[in-house]
Amino acid sequence: MQTDLLACYSAMQFQHKLKFLHTKYGTHSRESTVGRRLLAREAQAKILPRYGYDADDSGICRMLSDFERFLKDSEVQTMSHALDAALGCDS
Repeated sequence: MQTDLLACYSAMQFQHKLKFLHTKYGTHSRESTVGRRLLAREAQAKILPRYGYDADDSGICRMLSDFERFLKDSEVQTMSHALDAALGCDS
């Protein structure tokens, strides 16, 4: 699932939208954060159902909770950092 999410977050169209938000509002502004969250949810809505998660707030929370259980795994950690980087988040 992390690989699929990274592919969505790294896609040119997603990155252009993210760059637009950062340029218009600043990287760490509230508007940019809200916009980034909405962009991420659009991508997650395409991916999460493939893995048995609902494409809503509860599904996202469940996915994040499941990821947390595996954060000691070096592969999951590496992908988590890559996901944060693709989203323009500070790790």
